[in-house]
Amino acid sequence: MNLWRLSAIQPVYQHLYVSPHLDDVALSCAGRILRDRARGERVLVVTVFAGLPAPDAALTAFARFQHRRWGDEVRPYQRRRREDARAMGRLGVDYLWLDFPDAIYRDALYTSDETLFGAVASADAPLARRVAETLAALWARTPGARVYLPLAVRRHVDHQICWQAAAGLQQAGACVVFYEDYPYAAEPDLLAARLAEVGRALQPEVVEIGPYLAEKTAIIALYRSQIPTLFGTVERLRGHLQAYARAVGAAMGGLGERYWWPEVSAGRTAG
Repeated sequence: MNLWRLSAIQPVYQHLYVSPHLDDVALSCAGRILRDRARGERVLVVTVFAGLPAPDAALTAFARFQHRRWGDEVRPYQRRRREDARAMGRLGVDYLWLDFPDAIYRDALYTSDETLFGAVASADAPLARRVAETLAALWARTPGARVYLPLAVRRHVDHQICWQAAAGLQQAGACVVFYEDYPYAAEPDLLAARLAEVGRALQPEVVEIGPYLAEKTAIIALYRSQIPTLFGTVERLRGHLQAYARAVGAAMGGLGERYWWPEVSAGRTAG
């Protein structure tokens, strides 16, 4: 169910997944979420950068290029919301779209892949603070929930801003866990580089998702606008996702998703 506004959140959730964009949590965490739901646990997915650009906003050439990649040069964000609504419905979760604008719509701060996957612009510092404050206020409405944030593998600026919110959430008392940003985390060098950059003690947790992998694949395939750019075809998605899950789960002889627990949370019960 789409909650539409922060004030609609009730203290009923065991899990709060933070998605930078309208596909990230499904790509990275759908297996664990399906397991959560099979256990009867309540899940809320919050997409941070789901805001629509102003109707009269002048789009950069890079934003228009992204729109063409998504298959709709005029209003791709409406299509992406419809895709996300279908995916969240199939996951069986409640979800909330925040109105922060995607990086490609923010005052020409990011106009290439090099800037989009680089340092967060200094002009984004006020926005990053608002994101952190909003997520802390959101968690305060359901403080029994564990919070899942992106590790920010490959360093997309929006993922980094969500990752940075961990400090405020932990200070408020939240139990925070980081998830591997798929498909970027499937490249071992990118994952190793990000873990080294984070520079803090993180403990891995591998979750068995074998019973849910086929459904996870079907849910990701609902994001049709993203498949050509990320994988090419649904068939290639299927093979890529299975290979990644097999590599992650190799040590336990299964199919896995991997999460990273900060040292402050490592003593808490995983699961």
